Amino acid sequence: MIDPLPEMNPLVTVIMVTYNSDKYVRDAIESVLQNSYPNFELVISDDNSKDKTWEIIQSYKDSRIRSIRNENNIGEYPNRNQALKQARGEYSIFIDGDDILLYRGIENAIKEMLRYPECSFGIVKPENPKYIGPLKVSQIDIIGLEMTGNGILDSALCNNVFRSDFLKDKLLFNQYKNSDTYSRMYFSFFSPVLILIDPIAIWRITPGQASGNIKFSTRLEESNHFYFNYLLPLNQQFNLVDQDQLKRNYYRNLVKCMINRVKKFKTIKDLLPFFQDNFASVFQYILKQNKNQIWSIYNYENIHIYFRQ
Repeated sequence: MIDPLPEMNPLVTVIMVTYNSDKYVRDAIESVLQNSYPNFELVISDDNSKDKTWEIIQSYKDSRIRSIRNENNIGEYPNRNQALKQARGEYSIFIDGDDILLYRGIENAIKEMLRYPECSFGIVKPENPKYIGPLKVSQIDIIGLEMTGNGILDSALCNNVFRSDFLKDKLLFNQYKNSDTYSRMYFSFFSPVLILIDPIAIWRITPGQASGNIKFSTRLEESNHFYFNYLLPLNQQFNLVDQDQLKRNYYRNLVKCMINRVKKFKTIKDLLPFFQDNFASVFQYILKQNKNQIWSIYNYENIHIYFRQ
């Protein structure tokens, strides 16, 4: 039996970050103001736009809007975190200045989040024949799937919803070009994830978009940094997947990174991460056969599914 719809309407903060978005920002703002959910605030943080974006934002006098403008351009993710600190809502959703919030986007997401209070964030994945959503996925299953190439965390940030207190405590990573991807994986160690099927917003693809200009070499280096500084230490702490397999994936990625960017490594100091255990150990990990392959253990068919009672 499906539980009745929650009657609560907690305050939701829609966080909009803008930079040179004057062609689209009016549509983005209007889509938020006209959405079906009754209890929301819109926090807009403009990253020192050089076009008419700030002028358009200032033309709105709606009491539900609070807007700030940076004196200097601080970058996409620092701007998101700065705006997050202004959030008063119990839940937070990110909408960029060129996105469109769907009419029932907030309403559908919050109804499901209220049904699963143990989940600190939810991500939209359209209906998939391999699993049925809305679906709570445990930390061990999420990380296991991510490490085998069957991950389900990939999602446009505008189709994510967060508990504000959780997000304010953790914050989005600032140091990566693709920071929302690594942030979600980091968050997954601390909370089960709610997979949603109803989209929250439409992610508009526009020329010069930061997410579309990330070089392959940058992705490799960011992945390597995340493995070494976060993934390996976190997994050692929480023990969610086989640490040897995780370390082997890290070394494989590190070798690819070095081959791709040989010119970058100019001194012995630059090579130290590669020699952290020792040269032989790296290839021992890479070549070692795994008796219990992670990808034979984790798959869509044995996700721990929690149906509503």
